[in-house]
Amino acid sequence: MSNCNNNCQKYCCRCNQSPCCCPGPKGARGPIGPVGPRGDTGPANGLNAYGGAFYSNVDTILHLPDHNDKPLPLNSAMTAALNVVNSPVDSLTVKVAGDYEIYYYFSATIDVTAFVNFSVTVNGSPLSSTFQVLLPEKNLITGTVIVSLNANDVISTNIFGFTFINIKLSPYVSTILTVKKLNA
Repeated sequence: MSNCNNNCQKYCCRCNQSPCCCPGPKGARGPIGPVGPRGDTGPANGLNAYGGAFYSNVDTILHLPDHNDKPLPLNSAMTAALNVVNSPVDSLTVKVAGDYEIYYYFSATIDVTAFVNFSVTVNGSPLSSTFQVLLPEKNLITGTVIVSLNANDVISTNIFGFTFINIKLSPYVSTILTVKKLNA
């Protein structure tokens, strides 16, 4: 310790040895090393299943028979889709299991004062949280619901009437159905 001065004593690496070895000034940065191997692919970021369909036509009238369900038409697939197909007719099929947000839109007018029930269905079974009633004064139905779906589940929109009813679909876009997988 006799060769160490008080200023560098706390920095000395070998103060019990002579001569004292206080650190010097910081040196220049060394060269960059080689790139390491590529790591494993991580979990998917963003949506890994999404898609939708809509119905677009002018002057379409649906004839809803007594006490019968009728699927709403979805004749056009949206251009962007991943793991969702517009099949079978008038429906969407998800190819990956998970939690999905389903968005639905329906616009039409009915020719009589009657109740027309609307619902989103999964494999033909209505989702009770999507039940809505179309009335002459209420001709727009829209909403979202979050549900767990299995691979190959089929989603559609249906209407049901208690008597024969003619339903005139709104011009241009009258029905929209989209799905987005929320979990990775």
